[in-house]
Amino acid sequence: MARKKKQQGFGVLFWIASILVVIIVYLWNRPTILKVMENTGFIEVVKEKIASPTPATSTPTPPVAAGPTHTSPPPPSPPPTPSPTPHTPPPPSPSAITRSRTSLLYFVQVFDDGRVELVPVKRRVTYTDAPLTATLDALLHGPTAGELSAGIRSLIPPETRLLGVRVENGTAYINISESFRFNPLGQEGLVLQLKQIIYTATEFPTVEQVQILIEGKTVRYLGSEGIPIDHPLSRSSL
Repeated sequence: MARKKKQQGFGVLFWIASILVVIIVYLWNRPTILKVMENTGFIEVVKEKIASPTPATSTPTPPVAAGPTHTSPPPPSPPPTPSPTPHTPPPPSPSAITRSRTSLLYFVQVFDDGRVELVPVKRRVTYTDAPLTATLDALLHGPTAGELSAGIRSLIPPETRLLGVRVENGTAYINISESFRFNPLGQEGLVLQLKQIIYTATEFPTVEQVQILIEGKTVRYLGSEGIPIDHPLSRSSL
């Protein structure tokens, strides 16, 4: 065992001695070695390698394939606000057009001597499609202030109202309220109020006679004194 360790120690000393010999030889011959390296250009090659580092090789980036571009669609624009259309009223139908005519309305006049006579009065009447109805309405409303000052009166009871008018085959069916059946002047007043209605209606060329209706019904007599009105009456009937 001691012998083996002794041999290993001699080996180490041998290698140390060999390295020292090489170093001594290199140092002794260093000028000659440097001259040979300079003559052969070895030193220049080494300097160029040190001065010019090897450029790094860049790995090319693979091109990105252009795919479909996904863009969000623009928000929908609000619908256009419709401009207001000016309202044009429709033209009035022929039946709604207001017309006017000059009608003869029959009233009574009281004279200074006590006489009472039926007199015609011209009146401008407006209407739409029923001039006879408008004329009879004007008659039931009575005389104007100017006519009253001239002594014109109406013997038709002021509460009387016109309920309807129609004309068939020359006969005007005039529907009047219940108050028309009575007159404070008695029979003479009843006759004159009937004449006011009949004469005013028969001024129209389409009317020849008048049938009086009370509240839509045909009654036999007018007033308590019994003036028959259950049939059409003309100007010659009274």
